[in-house]
Amino acid sequence: MVVKKIIALVILILFPFQSFAFSLGLVSDIHADSYKKRNIGKYNVTYPKRANSYFKKALTEMKNKGVELVIITGDITNRGQKKYYLKLKKTASNSKMKIIWIRGNHDSKHFNQLNAERFYFFDFKDSWRVICLDSSVALGNSTGQLDASQINFLKEKSDTERNIIIAMHHPPISKTDFKPLKNYADFWKAVNEKENIRLIATGHWHSSFNEKINGKDVTITDALTNQKKLNYAIKKLDN
Repeated sequence: MVVKKIIALVILILFPFQSFAFSLGLVSDIHADSYKKRNIGKYNVTYPKRANSYFKKALTEMKNKGVELVIITGDITNRGQKKYYLKLKKTASNSKMKIIWIRGNHDSKHFNQLNAERFYFFDFKDSWRVICLDSSVALGNSTGQLDASQINFLKEKSDTERNIIIAMHHPPISKTDFKPLKNYADFWKAVNEKENIRLIATGHWHSSFNEKINGKDVTITDALTNQKKLNYAIKKLDN
């Protein structure tokens, strides 16, 4: 028995077990503002004034549930006012959690208080990469858009052995039939060429969605303060 324990200990020392599984937290459409209520439909009512308190509570709950990384998929503020970015940034800092910020169509130049880059990537653990894109420039299209520079960036940064999470604000699919949108054809072409792309995380719709599109997991997270509910999602990811 003693010999077996010694052998097991030696194996652990020489070949340590590395787990690349982790819990990812997703928050979207915080819409921080002074408005008590923002009503754009019977099932689309947000409460911007409660944004920071909801955000604080969501981060606390996710942390208690073992979430290691949180992605905020856009529309962080409602009208792009600087003071709300700073308030949410302080709440995020106090949480001591790793947080990635994505720009949405309601965000402004003051988004640079959170991140100076329009699009960038973030490596996490030893085998994950988050590619953050900015679809907020609508270019005359309410579904958002990715320009050629971002498509090239996506191709370049997904050329890795790491597992890839793509984070952006607008879903690259139709809200009526959930099929890939034509104006995201170049995006889908780049995505379909890479087997290591594991998740596409978005927001914008103020509703929840989680399905495979073209064999890729697409998750859309409901607005944080929609219907006076604390809306966030947790995805458990592994190799």
